[in-house]
Amino acid sequence: MLRFFGGILVVVVCTLWGLLIANNYKQRPLELRNLRSMLNLLETEIIYASTPLPIALDKIAKHADNNISKLFYKARDYLISGNGITADEAWQKALNDILNNSYLLEEDTGILKNFGIGLGCSGKNEQLKNIQLTKELLKKQELKAEQDKSQNERLWKTMGFLSGIAIVLLIF
Repeated sequence: MLRFFGGILVVVVCTLWGLLIANNYKQRPLELRNLRSMLNLLETEIIYASTPLPIALDKIAKHADNNISKLFYKARDYLISGNGITADEAWQKALNDILNNSYLLEEDTGILKNFGIGLGCSGKNEQLKNIQLTKELLKKQELKAEQDKSQNERLWKTMGFLSGIAIVLLIF
C-alpha cells in the first residue's frame, strides 16, 4: 500500500514539474505583449500628453499586469526617491528587482535595459524613436516566444507525466 501511494506521489510531482515548465512557455509571450502595450501607453503619455515621467510611469502601472505593473511602480518610486538618480538608473534598478519573478529571458531583459538608457534624457523625438524601436524588438521576441510556446508547452506537460510513470516503473 505504501508503494502504491509513493508511486502516485512520484507521478503527481513529475506532472506538476512538467506543468510548471509549460507555464513558463505560456506566460512569457503574455508578459512581452503586456510590455508592448504599456510602452504604447508610455508613448502616448510622453509624446502626446507631455506628462512628466514619474506621473506617466504611475499611470501606466495602474493598467499593467502584475509583474509589469511592479516594474513601472518601482521605476517611479526610484525616480521620485530624492536620491538624485536618473531615469535610466531608476529603470535599471526596477528591472533588476522584478527579474526573479519574471518569465522574461535574458535577451528580453537586454532589450529593456537598452530602452532604459535613453529614457528621460533626450527630446520627445528621440524618446519616440527609442520607444518604437523597443516595441519592435519586443514584438520579435514575442513571436519567438509564441513559437517556443507552440513547440514546447504540450511537450513539457506530457513529458512531466510520462517521466513520472517511467520513474515508477523503474523503481517498482
